[in-house]
Amino acid sequence: MARNVGRNPVKGGRARRLIAVGVCLLVYPASSVPQEPNSPPPAAKVEIDNQHVRVIRRYHAPHEKVPMHSHPDSVVVYLTEVRQLSTDSNGKTTQVNRHAGDVIWSPGHSHSFVNLADTPIEAIEIEVKPAAASSRKFESPKAVHNFDLSLEKNAQ
Repeated sequence: MARNVGRNPVKGGRARRLIAVGVCLLVYPASSVPQEPNSPPPAAKVEIDNQHVRVIRRYHAPHEKVPMHSHPDSVVVYLTEVRQLSTDSNGKTTQVNRHAGDVIWSPGHSHSFVNLADTPIEAIEIEVKPAAASSRKFESPKAVHNFDLSLEKNAQ
């Protein structure tokens, strides 16, 4: 039977826990915690940013007015229903309606918009970086797959 000669398991465990807590505080600083418990999420949170893609989580409050801004080419995955009035850089206004689970290709553009709904807009934007796209060789797929990301069907 092996014995822990000269080691106090309680002290060793305590030291490991203190180290783990210290690492957590370095990895998750207090500034990443919302200041108020009911504060809304940030309008844009970068989830992934590497040499291949940039993935951004977007959040817009009910009836929020967003000033003119630009987007590069990207894939957008809508997490909520969307009803917004979008105005492009030439002044043309269009009502945009999307459903939770919709996935679209969005060519680069500039626009301002108003969330017309009583609920927030939440979406994920995936931007493929030009260097990543040009450095890879893609083979043409033999079959095209359409994926149904609707939340209603996946909940069953």
